Amino acid sequence: MFPAHQETADPMEKPELLSKFQAKVDEFSRYHAFVEKAQAQADRFAPEVVEKVISENKEKSLKVVEDLIPLTVDIVEAIDGLRAARDKVESDSAESSMRMQELELRHAIGELDEDGFEKEAAELRGEVDSAKSRIAEIDEEIESFTTAVDGWNELGMKAGVLAAPVSTEPEPEPEPEPEPEPELEPVPVPAAEEDPLVEGSDDILFGDHDGADIVEIAVDDEGGDDIAIGPADDMGVHAERVTIQDDLSVVFDDAGPSDDAPQADSADEEILLGEDVLPDDDDAGLDILGDDEPLELDGAEPVNDIKPRRAVLLQSESSPDEQVHPVTKDVVSIGRGRDNDIQVRNDSKVSRYHCKIYRRGPNYYIEDNKSANGSLVNGELITERRLFGGEEIIVGETFFRFRIMD
Repeated sequence: MFPAHQETADPMEKPELLSKFQAKVDEFSRYHAFVEKAQAQADRFAPEVVEKVISENKEKSLKVVEDLIPLTVDIVEAIDGLRAARDKVESDSAESSMRMQELELRHAIGELDEDGFEKEAAELRGEVDSAKSRIAEIDEEIESFTTAVDGWNELGMKAGVLAAPVSTEPEPEPEPEPEPEPELEPVPVPAAEEDPLVEGSDDILFGDHDGADIVEIAVDDEGGDDIAIGPADDMGVHAERVTIQDDLSVVFDDAGPSDDAPQADSADEEILLGEDVLPDDDDAGLDILGDDEPLELDGAEPVNDIKPRRAVLLQSESSPDEQVHPVTKDVVSIGRGRDNDIQVRNDSKVSRYHCKIYRRGPNYYIEDNKSANGSLVNGELITERRLFGGEEIIVGETFFRFRIMD
């Protein structure tokens, strides 16, 4: 049997193996042809004679198949050995190529003079050329063995003696089984806090449950509209009971309801006032804003400013190359790449995705995308900065001016 994966075997073994295998295939083909021709002459001869000739040739062909089985195994192993030898030659050739590059580098930096370089390079070139020639020879041998096996596959399948074709392809490496994913530990569900509301009650508690005042509102279910407001822990806070009126424009003074206020119709609708009541003067202590004055909430942006604002980026402002880039999207990317909203060409210091300008509510911000040379706003290197309009932005060596139009 031909030794598998060995290139050092006697070179006569492979040609002899191939010759013997091909001879057996031809012998099987001859017997199979006799069977087919005998079947074609069935109407000219006695059935018993035809059957006998067919049976004898089939028996002879099956004996040839018994010889072909081990030879086929040897052929496949020979192909595997040739492929392994080819891989080894290719690996050695790649190593020689790397050594050649090393010599060229040493020669380029002056470590090797011309004579030293040519001496060592000539040897490596010989190794590379020899490897190429050997690879061509191996490929030719592989082709011869593969062609012989393919011919036997076609003939054996046609004659019905091969259930499946003999494969000459190397078996693929089995894929490693994926590691099982670790089971996730169940997350403990915290116990539900007790609902402070009592089923069937209309009492509602408001306030901090960690010790601060808790206010209790009790709604009368007897049909009245009375609401009692007061502290649950009796901290001395004044309690009030206010009657719900259809007209919410009631004005109170120190003595009670004004003459213009609607009067209670019964005791169930009387209004009990605490010590702290609204002053007589509606405008006392209140900061009344004019119609055109914006309302500010806890230092937040004025209400009038919460609306879309238009902005532009002026590239190379006041120069013949000035370009105007409207900022019409929530996020506008700037960089050297083509898929940016604003592409900066001919500036090698601009990164592919350099920075972005984005809108949050009515305000604009700039954020650097960890670019190689950074982004500057008014000469200061920034990571993220709010833009108020008028800032000079430098991206690489390109100048922009940010302006808010509204």
